[in-house]
Amino acid sequence: MILGSSLRPIAWLLCVLTLEGCVTGTSSMARFRFEAMESRCTGPTIEQLTALPALPVLPGSDEHSPDDIIQLSPASSRLAKLLGLDRALRDLSALQQDQAANAGPSSEFLWRNKQIMDRISLASFDVVSTVTELDCEEARSDHVADGLTELRQDKQERGLFLALVGDALIGVVAGSLSLAGKATAAAANAILGGVLATGLGGAATIFLSVDHEFLHPRNHLAELSNAKEFSPLFPDSVWRYLTTSPDPSEETIRDELLRRWERDGRLGAPGSEDARRRETLLLGAGGTYDIRDLRVRSEMLNHLKSAVLQMGQDLNALMYELMAAQYPLTAMGEAPQ
Repeated sequence: MILGSSLRPIAWLLCVLTLEGCVTGTSSMARFRFEAMESRCTGPTIEQLTALPALPVLPGSDEHSPDDIIQLSPASSRLAKLLGLDRALRDLSALQQDQAANAGPSSEFLWRNKQIMDRISLASFDVVSTVTELDCEEARSDHVADGLTELRQDKQERGLFLALVGDALIGVVAGSLSLAGKATAAAANAILGGVLATGLGGAATIFLSVDHEFLHPRNHLAELSNAKEFSPLFPDSVWRYLTTSPDPSEETIRDELLRRWERDGRLGAPGSEDARRRETLLLGAGGTYDIRDLRVRSEMLNHLKSAVLQMGQDLNALMYELMAAQYPLTAMGEAPQ
Protein backbone atom coordinates (compact mmCIF):
# COMPACT_ATOMS: atom_id res chain seq x y z
CA MET A 1 0.00 0.00 0.00
CA ILE A 2 2.83 2.36 0.93
CA LEU A 3 4.66 1.39 -2.26
CA GLY A 4 1.63 2.17 -4.39
CA SER A 5 1.03 5.56 -2.80
CA SER A 6 4.72 6.45 -3.09
CA LEU A 7 4.74 5.75 -6.82
CA ARG A 8 1.69 7.89 -7.57
CA PRO A 9 3.63 11.20 -7.77
CA ILE A 10 6.12 9.61 -10.17
CA ALA A 11 3.34 8.25 -12.39
CA TRP A 12 1.60 11.63 -12.54
CA LEU A 13 4.86 13.39 -13.37
CA LEU A 14 5.65 10.95 -16.17
CA CYS A 15 2.19 11.41 -17.67
CA VAL A 16 2.43 15.20 -17.57
CA LEU A 17 5.90 15.26 -19.13
CA THR A 18 4.89 12.82 -21.87
CA LEU A 19 1.79 14.82 -22.79
CA GLU A 20 3.79 18.03 -22.81
CA GLY A 21 6.26 16.42 -25.19
CA CYS A 22 3.51 15.44 -27.62
CA VAL A 23 2.05 18.95 -27.65
CA THR A 24 5.44 20.58 -28.13
CA GLY A 25 6.27 18.24 -31.02
CA THR A 26 3.05 19.08 -32.83
CA SER A 27 3.56 22.83 -32.50
CA SER A 28 7.15 22.53 -33.72
CA MET A 29 6.09 20.61 -36.84
CA ALA A 30 3.62 23.34 -37.77
CA ARG A 31 6.62 25.54 -38.60
CA PHE A 32 7.55 23.57 -41.71
CA ARG A 33 4.27 21.76 -42.49
CA PHE A 34 3.39 24.07 -45.39
CA GLU A 35 6.92 23.85 -46.82
CA ALA A 36 6.71 20.06 -46.82
CA MET A 37 3.25 19.77 -48.38
CA GLU A 38 3.39 22.56 -50.97
CA SER A 39 6.25 23.83 -53.10
CA ARG A 40 6.64 27.53 -53.79
CA CYS A 41 9.55 26.84 -56.14
CA THR A 42 7.46 26.57 -59.30
CA GLY A 43 6.59 29.91 -60.82
CA PRO A 44 4.69 30.76 -63.99
CA THR A 45 7.95 31.62 -65.76
CA ILE A 46 9.56 28.18 -65.60
CA GLU A 47 6.27 26.41 -66.39
CA GLN A 48 5.68 28.61 -69.42
CA LEU A 49 9.30 28.18 -70.45
CA THR A 50 9.24 24.39 -70.40
CA ALA A 51 5.89 24.35 -72.21
CA LEU A 52 7.34 26.17 -75.23
CA PRO A 53 8.41 24.11 -78.25
CA ALA A 54 12.10 23.61 -78.95
CA LEU A 55 13.72 26.36 -81.02
CA PRO A 56 14.56 25.30 -84.59
CA VAL A 57 18.10 25.17 -85.95
CA LEU A 58 19.13 28.58 -87.21
CA PRO A 59 18.99 28.68 -91.00
CA GLY A 60 22.24 28.76 -92.94
CA SER A 61 24.06 27.41 -95.94
CA ASP A 62 25.68 23.96 -96.16
CA GLU A 63 27.90 24.97 -99.08
CA HIS A 64 30.83 26.11 -96.96
CA SER A 65 33.76 23.80 -96.32
CA PRO A 66 34.60 22.67 -92.76
CA ASP A 67 37.57 25.06 -92.83
CA ASP A 68 35.22 28.01 -93.11
CA ILE A 69 33.70 27.51 -89.68
CA ILE A 70 34.96 29.61 -86.80
CA GLN A 71 37.51 27.63 -84.81
CA LEU A 72 36.19 26.78 -81.35
CA SER A 73 37.29 24.58 -78.47
CA PRO A 74 35.77 21.05 -78.32
CA ALA A 75 33.39 22.04 -75.50
CA SER A 76 32.23 25.17 -77.32
CA SER A 77 31.83 23.29 -80.62
CA ARG A 78 29.67 20.69 -78.89
CA LEU A 79 27.54 23.36 -77.24
CA ALA A 80 27.14 25.30 -80.51
CA LYS A 81 25.87 22.14 -82.18
CA LEU A 82 23.43 21.48 -79.31
CA LEU A 83 22.04 25.00 -79.72
CA GLY A 84 21.60 24.57 -83.48
CA LEU A 85 24.24 27.12 -84.44
CA ASP A 86 26.28 24.99 -86.89
CA ARG A 87 25.16 26.43 -90.21
CA ALA A 88 24.75 29.92 -88.81
CA LEU A 89 28.36 29.89 -87.61
CA ARG A 90 29.56 28.76 -91.05
CA ASP A 91 27.67 31.65 -92.63
CA LEU A 92 29.08 34.05 -90.07
CA SER A 93 32.62 32.88 -90.80
CA ALA A 94 32.14 33.35 -94.55
CA LEU A 95 30.63 36.79 -94.01
CA GLN A 96 33.55 37.69 -91.77
CA GLN A 97 36.01 36.79 -94.52
CA ASP A 98 34.06 38.93 -96.99
CA GLN A 99 34.06 41.71 -94.42
CA ALA A 100 37.88 41.93 -94.58
CA ALA A 101 37.67 43.09 -98.20
CA ASN A 102 35.02 45.69 -97.42
CA ALA A 103 35.11 48.86 -95.38
CA GLY A 104 33.09 47.35 -92.53
CA PRO A 105 30.61 44.68 -91.52
CA SER A 106 27.63 44.17 -93.77
CA SER A 107 24.05 44.26 -92.55
CA GLU A 108 23.79 40.52 -93.18
CA PHE A 109 26.83 39.89 -90.98
CA LEU A 110 25.34 41.97 -88.16
CA TRP A 111 21.97 40.25 -88.50
CA ARG A 112 23.51 36.76 -88.45
CA ASN A 113 25.72 37.67 -85.50
CA LYS A 114 22.71 38.98 -83.58
CA GLN A 115 20.81 35.71 -84.20
CA ILE A 116 23.67 33.68 -82.77
CA MET A 117 24.17 35.90 -79.74
CA ASP A 118 20.43 35.94 -79.02
CA ARG A 119 20.36 32.14 -79.06
CA ILE A 120 23.30 31.97 -76.63
CA SER A 121 21.69 34.56 -74.35
CA LEU A 122 18.41 32.65 -74.32
CA ALA A 123 20.24 29.44 -73.37
CA SER A 124 21.92 31.36 -70.53
CA PHE A 125 18.52 32.41 -69.21
CA ASP A 126 17.38 28.77 -69.49
CA VAL A 127 20.25 27.84 -67.18
CA VAL A 128 19.32 30.58 -64.69
CA SER A 129 15.65 29.52 -64.62
CA THR A 130 16.50 25.85 -64.11
CA VAL A 131 19.08 26.49 -61.40
CA THR A 132 16.67 28.79 -59.57
CA GLU A 133 14.04 26.06 -59.28
CA LEU A 134 16.57 23.35 -58.38
CA ASP A 135 18.12 25.56 -55.71
CA CYS A 136 14.68 26.32 -54.27
CA GLU A 137 13.78 22.61 -54.10
CA GLU A 138 17.12 21.83 -52.47
CA ALA A 139 16.57 24.55 -49.86
CA ARG A 140 13.05 23.25 -49.29
CA SER A 141 14.36 19.76 -48.48
CA ASP A 142 17.01 21.20 -46.17
CA HIS A 143 14.47 23.39 -44.39
CA VAL A 144 12.18 20.47 -43.54
CA ALA A 145 15.18 18.30 -42.59
CA ASP A 146 16.41 21.04 -40.24
CA GLY A 147 12.96 21.25 -38.67
CA LEU A 148 12.85 17.48 -38.11
CA THR A 149 16.37 17.62 -36.65
CA GLU A 150 15.26 20.25 -34.14
CA LEU A 151 12.22 18.15 -33.30
CA ARG A 152 14.42 15.11 -32.68
CA GLN A 153 16.73 17.20 -30.50
CA ASP A 154 13.72 18.34 -28.47
CA LYS A 155 12.70 14.71 -27.98
CA GLN A 156 16.21 13.82 -26.85
CA GLU A 157 16.29 16.66 -24.32
CA ARG A 158 12.82 15.83 -22.95
CA GLY A 159 13.71 12.16 -22.71
CA LEU A 160 16.91 12.94 -20.80
CA PHE A 161 15.07 15.30 -18.45
CA LEU A 162 12.37 12.72 -17.87
CA ALA A 163 14.89 10.00 -17.06
CA LEU A 164 16.85 12.23 -14.66
CA VAL A 165 13.77 13.47 -12.81
CA GLY A 166 12.27 9.98 -12.59
CA ASP A 167 15.51 8.50 -11.31
CA ALA A 168 15.83 11.26 -8.70
CA LEU A 169 12.27 10.80 -7.46
CA ILE A 170 12.68 7.04 -7.28
CA GLY A 171 15.81 7.56 -5.17
CA VAL A 172 13.93 9.92 -2.87
CA VAL A 173 11.07 7.45 -2.39
CA ALA A 174 13.46 4.56 -1.79
CA GLY A 175 15.39 6.61 0.76
CA SER A 176 12.21 7.65 2.54
CA LEU A 177 11.06 4.05 2.80
CA SER A 178 14.44 3.00 4.16
CA LEU A 179 14.31 5.65 6.86
CA ALA A 180 10.78 4.52 7.72
CA GLY A 181 12.06 0.98 8.20
CA LYS A 182 10.38 -0.38 5.11
CA ALA A 183 13.45 -2.14 3.73
CA THR A 184 11.50 -4.58 1.55
CA ALA A 185 9.40 -1.79 0.05
CA ALA A 186 12.52 0.31 -0.55
CA ALA A 187 14.24 -2.56 -2.35
CA ALA A 188 11.15 -3.23 -4.44
CA ASN A 189 10.88 0.45 -5.27
CA ALA A 190 14.54 0.56 -6.32
CA ILE A 191 14.09 -2.49 -8.56
CA LEU A 192 10.92 -1.04 -10.05
CA GLY A 193 12.70 2.25 -10.58
CA GLY A 194 15.51 0.51 -12.45
CA VAL A 195 13.04 -1.29 -14.68
CA LEU A 196 11.14 1.95 -15.27
CA ALA A 197 14.29 3.89 -16.13
CA THR A 198 15.36 1.15 -18.55
CA GLY A 199 11.92 1.18 -20.11
CA LEU A 200 11.97 4.95 -20.50
CA GLY A 201 15.39 4.81 -22.11
CA GLY A 202 14.26 2.12 -24.53
CA ALA A 203 11.09 4.03 -25.39
CA ALA A 204 13.10 7.19 -25.99
CA THR A 205 15.31 5.27 -28.43
CA ILE A 206 12.35 3.74 -30.25
CA PHE A 207 10.41 6.98 -30.65
CA LEU A 208 13.45 9.15 -31.39
CA SER A 209 13.02 8.79 -35.15
CA VAL A 210 10.96 11.60 -36.71
CA ASP A 211 9.45 11.84 -40.17
CA HIS A 212 6.95 13.92 -42.09
CA GLU A 213 4.96 13.84 -45.31
CA PHE A 214 6.90 15.60 -48.08
CA LEU A 215 5.45 16.14 -51.57
CA HIS A 216 7.20 17.08 -54.82
CA PRO A 217 4.91 16.73 -57.87
CA ARG A 218 7.56 18.43 -60.07
CA ASN A 219 10.34 15.91 -59.56
CA HIS A 220 13.50 16.72 -61.52
CA LEU A 221 15.24 13.61 -60.19
CA ALA A 222 12.50 11.41 -61.63
CA GLU A 223 12.86 13.16 -64.99
CA LEU A 224 16.57 12.45 -65.00
CA SER A 225 16.04 8.75 -64.27
CA ASN A 226 14.07 8.27 -67.52
CA ALA A 227 15.74 8.65 -70.90
CA LYS A 228 13.51 10.67 -73.21
CA GLU A 229 13.84 13.20 -76.00
CA PHE A 230 11.95 16.03 -74.30
CA SER A 231 11.23 16.91 -70.68
CA PRO A 232 8.33 19.02 -69.34
CA LEU A 233 10.48 20.17 -66.39
CA PHE A 234 13.67 21.27 -68.15
CA PRO A 235 14.05 23.87 -70.91
CA ASP A 236 14.97 22.18 -74.18
CA SER A 237 18.51 23.57 -74.33
CA VAL A 238 19.29 22.39 -70.77
CA TRP A 239 17.73 18.96 -71.33
CA ARG A 240 19.74 18.37 -74.52
CA TYR A 241 22.91 19.45 -72.69
CA LEU A 242 22.25 16.85 -69.98
CA THR A 243 21.22 13.99 -72.27
CA THR A 244 23.46 14.38 -75.34
CA SER A 245 26.81 12.59 -75.43
CA PRO A 246 29.79 14.47 -76.89
CA ASP A 247 30.85 11.20 -78.49
CA PRO A 248 29.04 7.87 -79.04
CA SER A 249 31.65 6.16 -76.86
CA GLU A 250 31.23 8.60 -73.96
CA GLU A 251 28.59 8.95 -71.27
CA THR A 252 26.08 11.75 -71.12
CA ILE A 253 25.98 14.02 -68.08
CA ARG A 254 22.73 12.29 -67.13
CA ASP A 255 24.46 8.89 -67.26
CA GLU A 256 27.34 10.16 -65.15
CA LEU A 257 24.98 11.47 -62.48
CA LEU A 258 23.00 8.23 -62.31
CA ARG A 259 26.19 6.16 -62.10
CA ARG A 260 27.57 8.44 -59.37
CA TRP A 261 24.40 8.11 -57.29
CA GLU A 262 24.43 4.35 -57.65
CA ARG A 263 28.12 4.14 -56.71
CA ASP A 264 27.63 6.36 -53.66
CA GLY A 265 24.59 4.37 -52.55
CA ARG A 266 22.21 7.33 -52.66
CA LEU A 267 19.30 4.98 -53.31
CA GLY A 268 20.56 2.25 -51.00
CA ALA A 269 22.17 -1.11 -51.80
CA PRO A 270 20.96 -2.31 -55.24
CA GLY A 271 18.12 -4.82 -54.92
CA SER A 272 17.56 -4.19 -51.22
CA GLU A 273 14.25 -3.32 -49.63
CA ASP A 274 15.65 0.06 -48.61
CA ALA A 275 16.65 0.75 -52.23
CA ARG A 276 13.14 -0.06 -53.47
CA ARG A 277 11.58 2.12 -50.79
CA ARG A 278 13.89 5.07 -51.41
CA GLU A 279 13.59 4.79 -55.19
CA THR A 280 9.79 4.93 -54.90
CA LEU A 281 10.09 7.86 -52.51
CA LEU A 282 12.71 9.97 -54.30
CA LEU A 283 11.59 9.26 -57.85
CA GLY A 284 7.87 9.52 -57.18
CA ALA A 285 5.54 12.36 -56.23
CA GLY A 286 6.56 12.23 -52.56
CA GLY A 287 5.75 10.34 -49.38
CA THR A 288 6.88 9.97 -45.77
CA TYR A 289 10.44 11.28 -45.48
CA ASP A 290 12.80 11.02 -42.54
CA ILE A 291 15.81 13.28 -42.03
CA ARG A 292 18.23 11.01 -43.89
CA ASP A 293 15.96 10.72 -46.94
CA LEU A 294 15.56 14.50 -47.10
CA ARG A 295 19.33 14.99 -46.91
CA VAL A 296 19.85 12.50 -49.74
CA ARG A 297 17.29 14.31 -51.90
CA SER A 298 18.99 17.62 -51.18
CA GLU A 299 22.42 16.24 -52.14
CA MET A 300 21.13 14.76 -55.40
CA LEU A 301 19.48 18.05 -56.34
CA ASN A 302 22.75 19.82 -55.58
CA HIS A 303 24.65 17.49 -57.92
CA LEU A 304 22.09 18.11 -60.67
CA LYS A 305 22.26 21.86 -60.09
CA SER A 306 26.06 21.78 -60.41
CA ALA A 307 25.75 19.97 -63.75
CA VAL A 308 23.38 22.63 -65.08
CA LEU A 309 25.70 25.39 -63.83
CA GLN A 310 28.47 23.77 -65.87
CA MET A 311 26.38 24.57 -68.95
CA GLY A 312 26.44 28.22 -67.89
CA GLN A 313 30.24 28.13 -67.78
CA ASP A 314 30.36 26.53 -71.24
CA LEU A 315 28.03 29.22 -72.60
CA ASN A 316 30.29 31.89 -71.17
CA ALA A 317 33.34 30.31 -72.84
CA LEU A 318 31.46 30.02 -76.17
CA MET A 319 30.55 33.71 -76.05
CA TYR A 320 34.15 34.72 -75.36
CA GLU A 321 35.51 32.52 -78.16
CA LEU A 322 33.03 33.89 -80.70
CA MET A 323 33.79 37.48 -79.76
CA ALA A 324 37.53 36.85 -79.95
CA ALA A 325 37.14 35.23 -83.39
CA GLN A 326 35.05 38.12 -84.72
CA TYR A 327 37.30 40.86 -83.36
CA PRO A 328 40.83 39.35 -83.33
CA LEU A 329 42.64 42.67 -83.27
CA THR A 330 40.61 44.00 -80.38
CA ALA A 331 41.05 40.70 -78.54
CA MET A 332 44.84 41.11 -78.83
CA GLY A 333 44.67 44.63 -77.42
CA GLU A 334 45.07 46.53 -80.70
CA ALA A 335 42.64 49.19 -81.80
CA PRO A 336 40.62 48.37 -84.93
CA GLN A 337 41.40 50.42 -88.04
